[in-house]
Amino acid sequence: MLKSPMFELLFSLKTFTAAMLALYLSMVLGLDNPTWAMMCVYIIAQPFSGMALAKGVSRLLGTLFGAIACMILLLALHTAPVLHMLALALWLACCLALSLLERSAYSYAFMLSGYTALFISLPYVDSPLSIVNVVLARVEEIGLGIICYMAIDLLVFPRKSHGLYLSTLARAQQLIASWQQAIADQPTEHHIELRQSLLQCLRQCDDLRQQALRDSHRLRGHEALLLELQCQLQQHFSLLVSSEERLCQLASPLPESLQRQLTQLASGTPLHCDSLAGEADSTTQRDDPHFNQDSLNELIPLLGRSCQQIAELMRYLDHVPTYKSRTLRFAYHQDPAQALLIGAVAAASVLVAASFWYFTGWSDGYVAVMITGVVCSLFASADNPLVPAKGFFIFNLLALPIAMLYLYGIFPLLSDFTSLVLALAPAYLLGGYLMAKPASAPIAIPLVLGTTVLLTISNNASTTPIALINMGVAQQIGMGLPLLMMGILRRIGREAASQRLVQALERQLIAAARGSAGSRSEFESRHQELMHGLILRAGSQSERVTQACGASLRLGLALLHLGPLQASLLPHGRTALQQAREQIAEFFTLKPEARATAFAPLQVTLRRTLWYLTHPAGAASREIELRFAAVLQAFETYPDFFAPSSQPTLLPEVASHA
Repeated sequence: MLKSPMFELLFSLKTFTAAMLALYLSMVLGLDNPTWAMMCVYIIAQPFSGMALAKGVSRLLGTLFGAIACMILLLALHTAPVLHMLALALWLACCLALSLLERSAYSYAFMLSGYTALFISLPYVDSPLSIVNVVLARVEEIGLGIICYMAIDLLVFPRKSHGLYLSTLARAQQLIASWQQAIADQPTEHHIELRQSLLQCLRQCDDLRQQALRDSHRLRGHEALLLELQCQLQQHFSLLVSSEERLCQLASPLPESLQRQLTQLASGTPLHCDSLAGEADSTTQRDDPHFNQDSLNELIPLLGRSCQQIAELMRYLDHVPTYKSRTLRFAYHQDPAQALLIGAVAAASVLVAASFWYFTGWSDGYVAVMITGVVCSLFASADNPLVPAKGFFIFNLLALPIAMLYLYGIFPLLSDFTSLVLALAPAYLLGGYLMAKPASAPIAIPLVLGTTVLLTISNNASTTPIALINMGVAQQIGMGLPLLMMGILRRIGREAASQRLVQALERQLIAAARGSAGSRSEFESRHQELMHGLILRAGSQSERVTQACGASLRLGLALLHLGPLQASLLPHGRTALQQAREQIAEFFTLKPEARATAFAPLQVTLRRTLWYLTHPAGAASREIELRFAAVLQAFETYPDFFAPSSQPTLLPEVASHA
């Protein structure tokens, strides 16, 4: 849908119209920098109205808080320039770290607040008393750009995201049906591609839900239902992973009754009976030490009921909204250490740029400091920020000759605002069209924004060629310096990012073993997010990584459920289970090189614990036996994932755990 040429043309036309309206109103109102209102339009332009509204509100809030911070810092520290720059750098670092930890659509407000303080205060460090008027003008320009874009976007063919969200939910149902059919047709094989596709679709559903709730009043009334639906889809994914893993452990051909249940599950009419119970009981202790058949006898009916619940929840979306309060809660991955590191690198980069400005006495050096803060903020979340920042550096450089062509070749020939619009239309319409295409957006965005900054359109501005070149050079220095600093101070690359995700995954397992992982919905949402991130970075190892993540998901869920059930055990079983959980938690706290040694004693403990749970007969409930058998099976089936002998990590391509 987003690849339609008509959508791209409409997006470009609407954005250009809003930008020209903002520029015209800024000039009529006599604002100092009408270009900022125009540029704000292109910054907040988004494919969906809800996304643009959230970004516009975030930009306005970020501008307000950044402006307040810059006024306080400049008025308090204008007599101490070193302390002033240090305070601005620390403000940027704190705001950037918070933006990385905040997982809502409004994280952009934190990031913008950080570098807005640089943008507003640095040009006026020599005239601090004028900062109040400057702040008011900047807020007016930003607010005008936001209002103009939202007015055009909401009045002229607004694009809502709830249709895309509902179609993504439908696609998730289709993938579930395809995976269940594949399991019925090939029950003893792993279906990695379907597992990856469904996981990606679930992450898209989670992301789109927030946007759809902003776009659709009707869906807002169904918010509690949508959360329940997301939770059910996540649970169904886990059930499918567990069922597939257990089926792969059984010998082929499968028992006829089990194959019949799989076939009926794929057709939508699963059996709800214990037809496998007798057959499973006769082989459990001898040929099936992990109770695979007993578990499948429970899992397959659960899958059937889960499918029915998902379909019923989807049908409820057509009913009148209930506006029930939300009860479910999801949890998302946060990496405070990485956020602090990125913030520290940004602060160091700004201080280096400020030192260059101070010691050279370059009048336009403040531009380099401002752009340094922007670049550090924009590419903070990238695994390897050098790649996108390098492209931004190159294409922003091309904006300088474009701006010079307009300023000294075209603008002198213009006589009124209408001719200005006609002159800007070819370049900006083409730029907006390319911005709407994901493949060309990394090229178009720096060209459009860089050109807009250098044009400095206003009622009485006249920029000399030397001043323009000075500003362009300062921009490029401000972009190049963060590249150097990030290359020196940050570990970059897919391997480093994967390593941190693996560590987070293992912390999840430790929390599950110790009973501090939260609810199932919180555990699954965080764990599946980490799985998705690892698979995206796996490259040629994606199949192996997908299996490893599935094993860790099964292990974590089994440990999560064993905690509340432990109190129902007899004393000897309760003590054995507690000791096993503690040993599992301690195992994942070990450095990778120590795990190979600790793995064999851990397996002995797990087997002994399973014996304690099953002797004497009835010492543990059947649910506890099956859950703990899943823990043991995860370790015994995939020993290389948890304690590899050749490489010290859960995943093959990650270099180190420490």
